Amino acid sequence: MQSTAVQSYGGATSNAKLLNPDISMIGDFIGTAGHNRAVLSNSLELHESELGVQAIIDPYARGDFFLSFGEQGVNVEEGYITFTSLPKGFVARVGKMRAAFGKVNTIHNHALDYIDRPLATVNLLGGEDGIDDAGISVTRIFAGPKDLFLEGTASGFPWRFWQSDHARFPSQ
Repeated sequence: MQSTAVQSYGGATSNAKLLNPDISMIGDFIGTAGHNRAVLSNSLELHESELGVQAIIDPYARGDFFLSFGEQGVNVEEGYITFTSLPKGFVARVGKMRAAFGKVNTIHNHALDYIDRPLATVNLLGGEDGIDDAGISVTRIFAGPKDLFLEGTASGFPWRFWQSDHARFPSQ
């Protein structure tokens, strides 16, 4: 007789979480005290608010969708599907996502330990949002000695390159 274990996601069984999304709303408020003549800012402002919807689609995939509301309007910050049960221990992510590049690129603004992103990251990755575009990412974790591990990630964002080529060479 063969037994199967029920997967557990956050204390609930996988069947209970199936297509029952986790929904969150986060507000990123910034308060300023004192005077700064170089950078004028309000004493209290809503920098950004974010709506997150995350759900297990089936036993082999999950979906994550994040909308941000800010000064520029409504923006799809991230929206991707993660395939968790690929052969040989691979995990693939497809959609609009933040690239796994650097220490803070994958972190949303409200989760940072500081108000502004590091200047080096902003200059290197092209702005406050960093590298985030439509693409595919494949990850695999390799076992190492003494309970250590190595994570290998390969990502491609072909839409970003198509956009830049299309802007340089518009069709006639």
